[in-house]
Amino acid sequence: MKGKITVVLSFVLIFVMLVSCGNNAFKADLTKYINEDLKEVTQLYNEISAETVNWQLMSENEHLLVSVRENIIPRLEKILKRLESMEISDKKIKALNDMYIKGIKKYQEGYALFAKALEKDDTDIYDSGSAIMEEGHKILTRYFEDLDKLAKEQGIRE
Repeated sequence: MKGKITVVLSFVLIFVMLVSCGNNAFKADLTKYINEDLKEVTQLYNEISAETVNWQLMSENEHLLVSVRENIIPRLEKILKRLESMEISDKKIKALNDMYIKGIKKYQEGYALFAKALEKDDTDIYDSGSAIMEEGHKILTRYFEDLDKLAKEQGIRE
C-alpha cells in the first residue's frame, strides 16, 4: 500500500512540475513578446499617435495629405513588417499578434482611403475610410485588453 501511495504521489508531483514549467515557459514567452518583440512596434505606434495630434494645428488638406503619406502610412507599413516577421511559437500569443496585424491592416486601409479623400476632397471616401479605421480601432482595443488580461494573469503587470 505504501508503494502505491508513493507512486501516485510521484505522478502527481511530476504532473504539477510539468504544468508549472509550461506556465513558466508561457510567462517567459509573453514577457519577451511584450518587452522585446513589441518594443519597436510600440514606438512606431506612439509616433503615429503623436503625428495625429499635430493635425489639430494643420489647416490645409495638403498638409494632412503629406502627414498621412509621409508619416502615418510608412509607419504602419513598418509595424506590419515587424509584426509579421515575429517568430511566435505559443498559440495564444500568436493569436494575439494576428489580431494586432488585422487591426493595423484596417488602419492602413482606412488611412489610404483618407489620403484619397483628401486628394479628391471627397467626403464619401472619407466616411468609408473612417468606418474602416473604426473597425481597426475596435480590433486593437480588444487586442490591448486581451494582452493586458494575459499579462495580469501571468503576474507581468498589475
